[in-house]
Amino acid sequence: MKLNGPCGCCACVIPESAIFSEDWSTAPCGLNAPLPPTWELLRGKTDGVGEGCQFVIIPGQGRFIDLAGTPGNSTIRTTDQWATGEGDHYFVVYLAGENRRGDQTSVRVQFGPVNETIILPWNKGFTRYRWTVPGNTTDKVTFTQVSTVDPAYGSLLNCVWLEPVPAP
Repeated sequence: MKLNGPCGCCACVIPESAIFSEDWSTAPCGLNAPLPPTWELLRGKTDGVGEGCQFVIIPGQGRFIDLAGTPGNSTIRTTDQWATGEGDHYFVVYLAGENRRGDQTSVRVQFGPVNETIILPWNKGFTRYRWTVPGNTTDKVTFTQVSTVDPAYGSLLNCVWLEPVPAP
């Protein structure tokens, strides 16, 4: 397992090779909005924000979720396990800080051997984080809002996917 990012700030584009993914493009908008049916809320609340919603926050980045909710630091998890199969895979996540009040936030990302807390500056757009996970990893994906100064302004989650590492 290795954190290969951050890899720069850009819009989330899920590759065709992804075997599991979520880009929140169909997530409901609003404060304390429900999650898509492939995700479960274990703690706190989340907000559906971004394009087409009341709170765009980072223009041009599509729809995403605020992991702090209004208010409440959340933990969300996939309802089904994601499995890599044979060979190494990339586990990719696009995250941003709260981008509103000037407060640093942090979020814990978990999948198989990945168990990392990422500190996010408040004023940076979405950044791609990528880990290499070994073959035959099966687990649920979990995101936990760890810290935020204001409980209504949290880390922003744009997309997540799992894809095979291309052959050399």
